[in-house]
Amino acid sequence: MSSDALDKIAALKQRYAASLGEKLAAIQRAARQGLDDDSETAQAAQTECTQLLHKLTGSAGTFGFPILSKAAGALERAIIDHRPWKEIAAAIDDLSPGMVIDLVLDRSVPMDSIPATRKSGTSLARILMVSQDSSMAEGLAGQLRELGYAVRVQSAPQASPDDFQPDMILLDADPLAEMSGGAALVALSTHYHPSPPVAFLSNRSDTAARLAAVRYGAVAYFTKPVRVTELVDTLSRHFPHVEEEPIRALLVEDDMDLVALYRAELATRGMLVEHALDPESVIDVMHELHPDIVVMDLFLPTCMGTELAQVIRQHAIFASIPILFLSTESNIDRQIEARRVGADDFLTKPVTPAQLASAIVSRAERYRQLRRLMQRDSLTGLLNHGTVWARIDAAAQEAERRNTPLSLAVIDIDRFKLVNDTFGHLFGDMVLKSLSQMLMRRLRRSDIVGRVGGEEFVVVMPNTSIQDAQRRIDELRQSFSQIEHHFEDDQITASFSSGVALMQPDESQAEFYKRADEALYAAKHAGRNRVITAG
Repeated sequence: MSSDALDKIAALKQRYAASLGEKLAAIQRAARQGLDDDSETAQAAQTECTQLLHKLTGSAGTFGFPILSKAAGALERAIIDHRPWKEIAAAIDDLSPGMVIDLVLDRSVPMDSIPATRKSGTSLARILMVSQDSSMAEGLAGQLRELGYAVRVQSAPQASPDDFQPDMILLDADPLAEMSGGAALVALSTHYHPSPPVAFLSNRSDTAARLAAVRYGAVAYFTKPVRVTELVDTLSRHFPHVEEEPIRALLVEDDMDLVALYRAELATRGMLVEHALDPESVIDVMHELHPDIVVMDLFLPTCMGTELAQVIRQHAIFASIPILFLSTESNIDRQIEARRVGADDFLTKPVTPAQLASAIVSRAERYRQLRRLMQRDSLTGLLNHGTVWARIDAAAQEAERRNTPLSLAVIDIDRFKLVNDTFGHLFGDMVLKSLSQMLMRRLRRSDIVGRVGGEEFVVVMPNTSIQDAQRRIDELRQSFSQIEHHFEDDQITASFSSGVALMQPDESQAEFYKRADEALYAAKHAGRNRVITAG
């Protein structure tokens, strides 16, 4: 193909990429209008949303955005399957150009040579609950729906009348009762292929019943009344749709044939891979990708890889990220020097794709484990205080660079001290975990969520107006207030208040947070259980 033809194709791809923001904004507007109380308005908006998703599914794949194409197609199928619109709209909010594998500037890689990985984030996963206790089942199902699950409730262990394929079955039965326990499992397993994992809900807590459940192949066992936090913990471990975010790798390499080979191989293993040919662009790409590992050649067109590694280490946010060097250099002194200036390992070319993949996975997983220990709150799993502040700073710099809005919400559980004093700290911990699970499941992957105090949380929402931020937090507030918290014989509902602020030009991080915090206190003084935006 001629150079002119390649330039024309590249220009078309760039034009399409530039239009993606408008296309996604139109879909997200239609999705939000689909929640309108007026049925005719909602129906028209939902139809428009379906049509726009259908167009995006075809065009995004053609122009080299396979992940975005697959995500749009999955959402279109979710609409056809009549899944709850509230959950569909939440998933649509998670669509962004950042989901793409950008092939616009990489002419040597055919558009169909890089398999797409499944998008992580908001899940429309399905739960089938089988119980003759309709009151208990509907109550538990309602709380799971508030946390982002799609739940079907039925009274008998039989196949659903439509094509509903559950990802997990919650069976309310006595495992020792032949007609309600084992027989129910057998009946269900014959209807679904592959058979989903099953968890028992039971009034019995004795070892004999638990042992019977294990022998039937159950993956979990819950005694009633069921604690939603424990149930969600188990669902998260066994859910096919709830995956840890794919490993993100950045390749810094000038041999485009190797880039094509490595990207294709790593993508088939579920990794998200970006490529930077120009060393000067590496830091910008790292701010966008937040990679788990950087893989670079020792010899680059305009500098040495060891020099670039030192530049990367100068940025505090990337000070501990693994750097893996690839090179034909076999000189031991050079390899030692590379490690001295910041490299974590050195692989001598030729390196097969399988060898590279194995090296990346082992180092990236170790980095994630260490990062989780250092950055995560041990009780809730959310980002801890210090990490949140670092992320706010990075998000503010990115928003300024891109000239996009950045919103911040401070959330505080209402009367939490009274909960602890009345029911004890273990009960209070259950409430904290419940809110944390909701924040993790209902917010976007791009949002930053952390616990900064005892019962105080922070949510940072990039590329989000204050109106959208207020709407999202208020939806969470309403959902959280519907969740019943069970501990021993106690059962309560809780609420939270929140203040939301929009980052202003030339505003410091401390001032940004202070305005949101002041809005939170205004919400508290106005009666609690509300969201107030900062002026």
